[in-house]
Amino acid sequence: MAASCASSPIKSHTSFDELQKGFNKKNVLARIIHYWKARNAKKGGLLMGFELLFIDEKENIIQAFIPANRVGYYQLNLKADTVYNINNFLVIDNKTSYNVSAHKFLIQFAPKTVLDKSDQHDHIIERQTFRIRSYDELKKIVDKNEDLYGKLIILSLYVIGKVVLIIDNEKNFNGVAKNKAEVHLQLKE
Repeated sequence: MAASCASSPIKSHTSFDELQKGFNKKNVLARIIHYWKARNAKKGGLLMGFELLFIDEKENIIQAFIPANRVGYYQLNLKADTVYNINNFLVIDNKTSYNVSAHKFLIQFAPKTVLDKSDQHDHIIERQTFRIRSYDELKKIVDKNEDLYGKLIILSLYVIGKVVLIIDNEKNFNGVAKNKAEVHLQLKE
């Protein structure tokens, strides 16, 4: 007999910063930010698998990979902006080329990996996060094929300016502090 969502016990979970290399049976609670097909351009666009970006409750972002031979098993249940419980996966070092997250590890789906939509409603997982990099940081990664995440930001960011003011924890109309920051940019001299 299946328990209802209201009476099911809350599963304990691990954050991405607590993961260790190797096979992991721990439960991770995370939201899919985005996922896409990874193809090998040198082999006529052969499907290598799916790449995913997950975010956890601590706003850690990690990349995950579902190999092509496992894509059919998960594809119908994958939905961006959905929170999942993930367990029984392999934790490996992040890629040295074309990585899309700053996390040192990458989650690789194994034959026993479980990806279930979360029935927990008490979690708070952001839908996205961003990082502002200095010009010197960006200059170090140009044309090195190491940090695709940084290159995507550069390609999609059309505004370059100097940060002149940051307002943090501003109160909204209800007098409640919001967990947001406002950034003011100087676009011209």
